[in-house]
Amino acid sequence: MTDFFNFHSSDRYTVDTILKLCLHRETAKDSFKLLYGLANGESELKNSANIEFVSLFQIYLAETCLSLEERLLVLDVLVEENEMSSVIINAYERALKSNSFTGRIQSGKSNNRDNIFNPNSGEISSYYNTVIEKLSSIALAGDEPFSKQAFDSILSRAYDQISIGNFNQIFIVINEFIQKQGEISNDTRQKLRELSSDRYELDKDFVEAIKTLLDKYKPESIEEQLTAFVVLPAWINDRDEQGNYINVSSEKAKELAQKYLDGSVNWKDDLDVLLKGEQRQTYSFSQIVGEKGGSDSNKALIDLVFDIFKTIPTEEQNSAFVSGLIYGSKNDVFTRYAIDKLLSSNLTEVHGIRLIRYLNPIEYEDLLKIKNLLIATPKYLRNLEYLDLIHLNDDEVVDLVGWIKDFNYSFALEILYEILRKDVDRWNSLKGIINELLYVDKITEYSSFINSTFHIEDLISKSIYDDPSDKHISFLVHQIIKNYTKFNFENESFLDHLTYFFINDFFDESWPIFGEHLASGQQSGHKLYSVLEKSVSNNKLIYDWAITDSNYPPTAIRFMNIYKKNDDGSLEWDQYAKQLVDEFGNQQKVLDNIHSKFINYSMIGFASASGLYKKRKVLVDQLLDHKFDNVKEFAKNLSEYLSSQIVEEDKFGENYELEI
Repeated sequence: MTDFFNFHSSDRYTVDTILKLCLHRETAKDSFKLLYGLANGESELKNSANIEFVSLFQIYLAETCLSLEERLLVLDVLVEENEMSSVIINAYERALKSNSFTGRIQSGKSNNRDNIFNPNSGEISSYYNTVIEKLSSIALAGDEPFSKQAFDSILSRAYDQISIGNFNQIFIVINEFIQKQGEISNDTRQKLRELSSDRYELDKDFVEAIKTLLDKYKPESIEEQLTAFVVLPAWINDRDEQGNYINVSSEKAKELAQKYLDGSVNWKDDLDVLLKGEQRQTYSFSQIVGEKGGSDSNKALIDLVFDIFKTIPTEEQNSAFVSGLIYGSKNDVFTRYAIDKLLSSNLTEVHGIRLIRYLNPIEYEDLLKIKNLLIATPKYLRNLEYLDLIHLNDDEVVDLVGWIKDFNYSFALEILYEILRKDVDRWNSLKGIINELLYVDKITEYSSFINSTFHIEDLISKSIYDDPSDKHISFLVHQIIKNYTKFNFENESFLDHLTYFFINDFFDESWPIFGEHLASGQQSGHKLYSVLEKSVSNNKLIYDWAITDSNYPPTAIRFMNIYKKNDDGSLEWDQYAKQLVDEFGNQQKVLDNIHSKFINYSMIGFASASGLYKKRKVLVDQLLDHKFDNVKEFAKNLSEYLSSQIVEEDKFGENYELEI
């Protein structure tokens, strides 16, 4: 059958076509082979074919009519005709999946879906057992790389087999493989420790067996112990008798540190392991070291860390050990010693900057030490976010933000926000510098390292509540308008929040500025209209503004709710919208801006809009005898249009009921 097909890398529908053939008994087995050939080949279809081939071996939502037993026979044939491959092992691994299945949405006749094989519990159990035996034989055969891949597959699916499957058989294979290897890799150790945690609720016998196995092959060297229990331990959290979560991995790292200190173990020869790459529980480990060590001991350790750091590429260095050591010591004299030491080299200066936050309190002199470094490398500021600078006096705060704003304006505002967050009573003494920084061009374009603008929003609200002057509000509203009208404006949510803030809390002061801009015909972004339409809700206030200038009504009517819904479902003109039409309906733009409010709608599903149009038509017909001739003509044309739409919607409703 394979001679029948001539696949090309550009065959867009090849994999989908083969999958459909897997749903028919006449073509299923050969289609499996075709798909495997693509998955194990080198064409552009390899990845997609691999994904789909492997998915054919899961017990549910597999796109095939073949039984579980028949699928395993296909794999046997593939191994016999070809040889073992990682694709086949991946298929065995997927076969052990027991939950969270996903399938495909596939076009075609629905009877294809009926061909999918759905196994019973007995077939599933037998399938699992056979697959575990297959993977076991591959793992124990020792032929690399397939032996390790097969073992990893068994280990990765051990979680699945706990609740639905044969975990007992899985654990026997794991045990045999480890006994044969004579050691446990750190990755395997992590997974076994996770399995034995409370999360998986294993039987006590299994938990004890796993612990026995881990104890038998526990890491012997200092480097192995540090790697297993400090650098890359499993993430394990259990509950105590009171139901509180305990970070088991963190406690284990602390226990190891205490053990080393109590036994005078020379672990420092392997200190480099704790200073580079990922470090999961190193902070916990070094916290105990810092807590138990004396001042001289900790200083000597920092000196050693400094020397080792200089041998490690800066991009690979990790601060966790140093941070934990400082936190554990809780000694500002030692902390400043460590900061000075680490700042003395450009290879380690970033760690010194990070340690500033552990000082209690932080003095302004501590920040001046790193001023030049921050100016030279502004990205270092990221290590100083959320600093507790409450102890700085007002003059120091003003001086600090004065030089920081020159290279990171947003961060200067963050400092002020954080101080006020902890001590709001300092507003009066700091509002001078805050207002100086807020009322500047492009203030709405700044954001933090994580693109947050909350700190600026908060300071603005405090400033406006403190002094809602026309000058302040006018400046910020014009900033909003200016930014919204850009083709690519920044900080969209910031602009939205400020707009809501001014409209909701300072309508009388802000709306005239928004309204005047819109009424003037100047360029205005769609987003500005959209946000204002969602914000403005008081028709009376809009009306009162509109009647102050004959140019305003067309703009005003656009932001009004022109009708309200009564308890019986009928619609009624809003008093102020109707007054605006009655007084200024002779302006064609007023009528143009209410036209869309009668013809546009949004609905969920496929229900007819006939009823909605009928209710709206009642309102329009009330304008047929209006005092303005152009309003009469407008109402006549709109009423006729709504009548035609009602007929169309009634037909649609009838067809929908008939499922046409």
